[in-house]
Amino acid sequence: MASAPYSMVALLFVLCNGQIVPHTNLPSAIADIIIHFASLQSSPFDCWFLDVELELIGDIVSSPRIAHIPKVFARIPSFHMNSTRKPSMLVMYANAYLNQSHDLVMALFLSLSMEHDTKYLVLAEFSSPQDIVVIYSKIFAQVATNVVFIHTQVKLALVYNPFKKVVIYSDKMDVGIMFADMTSNIYGVQVRFTLIGSSPWCALRESRVENGLVQGSIGNWVTETLRRINGTWYGVQLYCDPTVKDCTPHYIYDEDGTPFDLILINMYLRQLLLTTLDLTEPVRTVILAPRGRMLQMFELFTYPFEPELWTLIILLLIACALLSTAFPNLFQNDPFMLAVCGFERYSLRLAKPYEKMILFSLIVLFFFISCAYENKFISLMTSYPRVPDPQTLGDLRRAGIKIAVALGKDTDLNRRFPDPELQSLIEFVDDLMLRPKTMAMMAEERMARVILYGDDYIDEATGDVLFMPLKGYSINLRVNAIATVPKCPYRSKLRDFERKLFDAGLMRYWFEEMLYENMEFRRAYELSKVQLQVDKDISVSELQPVWVLLAVGWIASVVILFVEILWTFE
Repeated sequence: MASAPYSMVALLFVLCNGQIVPHTNLPSAIADIIIHFASLQSSPFDCWFLDVELELIGDIVSSPRIAHIPKVFARIPSFHMNSTRKPSMLVMYANAYLNQSHDLVMALFLSLSMEHDTKYLVLAEFSSPQDIVVIYSKIFAQVATNVVFIHTQVKLALVYNPFKKVVIYSDKMDVGIMFADMTSNIYGVQVRFTLIGSSPWCALRESRVENGLVQGSIGNWVTETLRRINGTWYGVQLYCDPTVKDCTPHYIYDEDGTPFDLILINMYLRQLLLTTLDLTEPVRTVILAPRGRMLQMFELFTYPFEPELWTLIILLLIACALLSTAFPNLFQNDPFMLAVCGFERYSLRLAKPYEKMILFSLIVLFFFISCAYENKFISLMTSYPRVPDPQTLGDLRRAGIKIAVALGKDTDLNRRFPDPELQSLIEFVDDLMLRPKTMAMMAEERMARVILYGDDYIDEATGDVLFMPLKGYSINLRVNAIATVPKCPYRSKLRDFERKLFDAGLMRYWFEEMLYENMEFRRAYELSKVQLQVDKDISVSELQPVWVLLAVGWIASVVILFVEILWTFE
């Protein structure tokens, strides 16, 4: 096993001509390779054979040694079919297609069945490494890197590394050189990509950047992956809508007609391009609703209990008053004054049994009610009390809150928002930033976590956020993706590294970092803000409800005292 430039391999062919052993049984040798790689794959191993009418391919297919291997007899038109079972390996005879390779190349390039990691076992007749380069350039340059060439006459296996521009060979057909991962080091190959200028996931400092800074979660993910595999990059930032027909080609082809390798647009692209790379984190849109208004002074005293409990308390008090008035001799103590105020006219332990049972029950009941009221009222003093925040679309309707949606070209509510209840609350506005603060709005979930703490969405007086997402309600759940050229060789590297970055929390960190730096949003956990909240003392004016409650209690006590004194004199 060795690797060398073309000239050295050609010289080796000449020097070792007598040592290269002819095939004794080529179908058996190919069967050994197929069986070896089938045993390494835990999932079903489907081996496709292209044009079994060719004698060489037919002999391999008929070998009893691979009778247990699932086989598909393919032809060029069959590559256009989208099979649910993708081929693990494709066996073909290259020399049969060299003169008319265009149809095969286009079929493989546009195939929905052939993946970027499909193994190509190519039988070929060649006399020098340059022949291998010609075959690879004609058929596989835009299709695959997982290609192994097997000489049809002698025991010789060659692998061409398109990144390093070298040929790896083995005159013993060692499986160790076959289908190795060549994308671990792409030797400075430049990857070209485009992105949209208004994206919150990716941005450039300039319109065109070569090996420069690319901000955002997607930008950092792609550039860090390329840096990891020793690649370089060239990015172009555009400012037109990629879904517009006249603009779409600018994202796919550069000014000189060269196609881009990646399109870093975090949106649903399956209708535009063939190959996409899905991101790990699902995306959904949430509704940010204005928080409940501040409670008025008189509402503070009734807010701790629900209307049902207040109704029960009032009914109990009325019942006690009516019972004492209708039957003045029934109780020796006044039920209201004893249970609520604690004024005992006659020792309860000496009262009649039925009076003890009724009044003890009332005392315990009002004791728990008063304790609960005091605790809930004190808890209101720990923060600015508000009306409960809207939790559902029904809450928005009852509060008369509309949902602002930017007025654009796409105003088809039935397609964008199929929920009839949601449609009834939508109101189109020219600019979301100029909408009234009393209107709700929609935002992508990750962006909502950041923009809630922007300067425009924080109450300067209290430091509280002005909007909160509706709990348990979201729309447009989807998986975002970036677009790649068909059969992108480093697609697996991008996918695997994105999952690691997501698990580490770096994708979210880079996303928030870009918004924080470029859109002047401040973080909720900014040190100065946290310090301000921790050091904040409660002022006398903020305890106004407490002073009002104390004043009402004192005035009521004085009034009752005077009434008792006048009652005594009479």
